[in-house]
Amino acid sequence: MRLYTFNFKKMLKAIVLSVLYAAILYSILLSVFKRTWRPKENLYYFYQLENNSLDVINIGSSHVHSSINTIQLYQDYGIASYNLSAGSQPVWYSWYYLREAMKTQNPKVIVLDVYTLINPNDDDFIEKAQLNLLTMKPSLNKLEALCTSGTDQVIRLFLGFPKNHIRYRELNAEAYDDKVCLNLMGYAYSSEVEPLDTAEIVDVGAVTGTLPITEKSELYLRKILELCHEKDIGIVLVNAPWPHISVEDAKKYNYIGEIAKEYGVDFLNGCTLEEELGIDYTTDNGGDYGHLNYTGSQKWTSCLGAYLSGNYDLPDRRKEPGTVWEESARALENRMTGEYLQEVDYPSEYLEYLLNHQEYAFALIFDTPVPTDTVRYMDTLEAGLGEAENGYLVRMPDGNLFTGRNFSSDTKLYTDMYHKISGYHGKDEECKFLFMQFNSQVAEARKSGGIFFIVFDPFRTSPLDMIEFEEEKGYKRVIE
Repeated sequence: MRLYTFNFKKMLKAIVLSVLYAAILYSILLSVFKRTWRPKENLYYFYQLENNSLDVINIGSSHVHSSINTIQLYQDYGIASYNLSAGSQPVWYSWYYLREAMKTQNPKVIVLDVYTLINPNDDDFIEKAQLNLLTMKPSLNKLEALCTSGTDQVIRLFLGFPKNHIRYRELNAEAYDDKVCLNLMGYAYSSEVEPLDTAEIVDVGAVTGTLPITEKSELYLRKILELCHEKDIGIVLVNAPWPHISVEDAKKYNYIGEIAKEYGVDFLNGCTLEEELGIDYTTDNGGDYGHLNYTGSQKWTSCLGAYLSGNYDLPDRRKEPGTVWEESARALENRMTGEYLQEVDYPSEYLEYLLNHQEYAFALIFDTPVPTDTVRYMDTLEAGLGEAENGYLVRMPDGNLFTGRNFSSDTKLYTDMYHKISGYHGKDEECKFLFMQFNSQVAEARKSGGIFFIVFDPFRTSPLDMIEFEEEKGYKRVIE
């Protein structure tokens, strides 16, 4: 009898240890491969936010992250919000997103996007389970969401790693850059403009009558409304402007509006506010299905921000310096700067911009007589580079300058540059590393003679922009 007891305890211990080791191994593997699936509209960054740091959570489809500019809501209204959205998100996924969010956040208002509720076929969303649910942490909530989705990959999506590990070849250093600000608080910035025939746009402002949505969509819409009422959380239904709406669609949105009235909830239907918002789809439309671009999102966000600040008692987070929204605002500005620099064709214009924006660190290397207009800007630096045949200039984030001129060989130039920057002690190790990489990347290109820039992005481990202006090409951009 004692032998049996001993063996049972030993077996139990072995089982417990095996489960523990398996859990540890799974955790390690998941942490390594978790970034191989990086849709811009995921839950990953949401989990990194401080608990109870959000006053507004915007939940729904891609019409949320393309249309609601969370940075603008912060800068113009002081609203601390986050776009917790995913492409083609049906309302039942929104329900599970809300439940997931409430584990760590205590929002004052939920902004619920109802764009996808007009879809007549619930099965169309089965294939969207991976996009919506893969990055959700394993939990009973995730299991329920997967079972509700209708997918046949419940276990693989629940665990995550079995679905991700095949993408290991895509791993790089940037994949592990976990700065929340890089996600722009869930906002998907785009300056693209989608060509659009305005004759195809239907004016639905005067459409009356209703058409029902599917039973499943209505069930989960009501569940969300009732949960918010139970938790005393304000909720507003929204539908961002999009140009391809039909009369049938409009009637379904009218039906949703009736449900909203039943619960005493407001419904901001942007498709009936286009004139009031000043929406011009020839300039504000940035996606195949009517996603707004940056200018369009500014107009819609102004409407939403005015509504939220006028109807809810929300704190002004601008009075709290050092927030992640401030960092995100700088990250967005950097992204827009990089986009601008990538369109600059001449070195004088490029250097002039950098000299007028002291916040950007950069390196300049040249191995050619520099054009007169560019020399003029070099001379303002008092670095003695204006008449040099070759040389370099590096400006660190704190404004510290490193220069060298008229070297007889590439090796000496690079060695000198390397030692000067390597001896720089401070907080800019990542910046220094980028400049070192720049040396090797342009070594071959410099054989043709030209002017080379690299601009440092303080938020990323990759350059904001890198460019060559080649002498033989008339000093016009030749490297994107």
